[in-house]
Amino acid sequence: MRRHSTGRTNSSTIGCVVCDGGKLESRNAIESGWRSHASRVWSPRGQNTGRCRCDSSTPIRRRPVNMSELKELVKKYGGTVEHIRGLTVVCMPLKLPSRIDVGFATTYHAGWLGRLFPFLRHFEMPKGLYIYGDRAEMLSRAIGQDHELCSALRFVLDQYAFDVTCTDMRLVASLDTMSRQLSLDPGGGWHLVSNLATIARRLSELDYHEFDATPGSVFAWGPGRARKLSTGAIFVAMLCVPLYFMIHFHIQSRY
Repeated sequence: MRRHSTGRTNSSTIGCVVCDGGKLESRNAIESGWRSHASRVWSPRGQNTGRCRCDSSTPIRRRPVNMSELKELVKKYGGTVEHIRGLTVVCMPLKLPSRIDVGFATTYHAGWLGRLFPFLRHFEMPKGLYIYGDRAEMLSRAIGQDHELCSALRFVLDQYAFDVTCTDMRLVASLDTMSRQLSLDPGGGWHLVSNLATIARRLSELDYHEFDATPGSVFAWGPGRARKLSTGAIFVAMLCVPLYFMIHFHIQSRY
């Protein structure tokens, strides 16, 4: 087997002569050259193999992701990054004619539950994607026709996020950085940010006429509404428990 050397000199250089056609300088590697190389090195489970797939004996240079650097990348698109222990939440603003409240997934095993409870119903789209939430059926047709949008959604869900939602005019990606460490991402976080930016841009360019013409269902809950309902339920439970004991002890004290 013919061996080939990696790009050298710069510590942030990523690449191999065969895969990438030569040395890739840091910014070029992040913004353009990495797109072809990442598909070979970044495994479907989001784990960095650390080697070029064209030659298993050839190591690649990793470019560690610094959280402040990721925040700067997201900030360029007007977004924010919040990090709480092993959970990282990346938010990007959406410019939409109407508010949408939907979420995306790559698996859906409870189809029979969706037939019984509308708020659990998922609608299939290309690339093995599913969409759920308020008027999701209409949005599944509009989003399903956009190949670039579906590809970006699938990539983010496969490689980085366990949950992607659109609610309150924001695109929110929840990353499990305990099992999928961003520090091992050879793209320096740029591939994640660029795909999220693509999703936000393509969502803003969709035709929402059918969505606007269809009234929202009371029983179809999106992730935003479900979060508000669960928060309200917790508040009511916290209020009712002490109220119950107050009434109980008051009745007991009278007898």
